[in-house]
Amino acid sequence: MSESIYRRLRDAINSALPEYEEPKALARARKKNNKRAVMRLELEERENAAARFALAPLPEGFNPGEEPGYIPGRADGLWYYGIEDEVAADYAAADTAATEAASANNTALSDRTRAALAKLVITASSRREDERESAFSLLPPLVSSCPAPLLFEGVQKAVYEQRESVDPQRLRDFASALLRDSADPAEVKLSLGIIGSYVAEPDYRLKSIIRTLGKYPEFTQYAVRLMRGWKGTLAPTGRARIVGAGGDEILSLGRLTYGWGKVFCAEFLDPADCGSPVKSAEAADWLLCEGYDNGIDISLTALGCLRKSGAASLLEKPKRFRGQRTRPALIGISRMLTALAGVGDDSARDTLDDLPDCRGFVLGYLGIFRAVPSLAALPECAAALSALAGYFSGDAEIPAAVRLFI
Repeated sequence: MSESIYRRLRDAINSALPEYEEPKALARARKKNNKRAVMRLELEERENAAARFALAPLPEGFNPGEEPGYIPGRADGLWYYGIEDEVAADYAAADTAATEAASANNTALSDRTRAALAKLVITASSRREDERESAFSLLPPLVSSCPAPLLFEGVQKAVYEQRESVDPQRLRDFASALLRDSADPAEVKLSLGIIGSYVAEPDYRLKSIIRTLGKYPEFTQYAVRLMRGWKGTLAPTGRARIVGAGGDEILSLGRLTYGWGKVFCAEFLDPADCGSPVKSAEAADWLLCEGYDNGIDISLTALGCLRKSGAASLLEKPKRFRGQRTRPALIGISRMLTALAGVGDDSARDTLDDLPDCRGFVLGYLGIFRAVPSLAALPECAAALSALAGYFSGDAEIPAAVRLFI
C-alpha cells in the first residue's frame, strides 16, 4: 500500500527543518540527573518542536507523486470560481456520473451519488466493526464519481440528513483514520468534509494533521473551510486574548502556502475572525500587501482583499502614502485595481463594478496622486492609472483626472 499523503507531507516538512540540537539546559539537567528539570525541559522542547513544525513550509518544489507539471489545487480552484472550459478539461469524465458533473454549471450531485454518500456515512458509523471496515471499500467508486468540491459539500449534507442513523464519534473516528492513512487525495478531501460536518472543534492532534495538509495547495481550500469555524482558546496570560482562532490559523497558513493555496487563504480569511485586535490588524495588512499576490490570478481574490483589508479607509488620508511604510499597501491597491479593471465584461468573476462605492473608491485612489504626485511614476501605479482610464472611458470625471498623472 502506498504511503499516506499526510505522512509524505509531514516527512517532507521535517526533512527541511534544521538538524536537531538538544538545548544546553536539558543536557546539563541530564548530566546532573535532575529528573524534575529533565521532565520540565523535555515538555518545553516538545512544545517548541511542534511550534517549529507548525511554522515550517513545505520544501520548494515538493511533489507528493503527481505527474510532472501538475498544479496542485488547480482543478478544484477552477471549479470553485466557475471557470467552465478549464474545469471540464480537468475533470475529464470517467463514467456516467462524472460526465454528468463535468460542467461548472452543474452543481448538483446525481441521485446515485447522494445514495452512495448516505450509505457511506451509515456504514462507517455502524456498531459492527466488520461493517465499519467495509466502508473503506465503498470509497473508490464514490470518489471517482464526481469532482471533490461537490463530494465535500455532499457528504456534509448526507451527515445532516442521516443524523438520526449516524453515530458521530464512530463517524469521526472513520474520517480521522482516512485522513491519516489514505493515499488518495479525493478520499482525504472527503474525510475533511466529514470532520467539518460537526460543530465541535477537532482535538489538537487532528488540528495538527489539518494544518499539515493545508500547507499543500491541493488541500488548502478544504482545510481553511474547517479552520474558519475554530473558536480557539483563551490565552493563559490573564488577558482577554484568544489563541488558535480561525482567522489566526488561516493567516498563519496563508504565510506558508503558495499558488492556489494562497488563493483560498485570501478567499476565506476575515480579520474579524482573528483572536485579538493585533492579529486582526496583521490579517488586514497581509490581505492588502501580500495575500492578493498568489501567482495564479490576482483578480480572483482582489475584490475580497480590498474590502476585508479596509483599503477604503486608508484612502481617506492620502498623505499617509508619502512614506515607505505604506508603499506595499499602495502597490497592493494598485495591482488589485489593475487586475479587476482587466476582467472582461462577459466573465462571471468580480469586476471593478462589484467594489462597494466603486467610483468613490477610485476617486479616493486618485487623491493619493494629488497629494503626492511623484507616486504616479511607480510602475504599479502607472499601470493602474492606465487601466482605470480605459475602464472608465465613458465617465465624465475619472479619465480627465487620470490624465493629470500619466
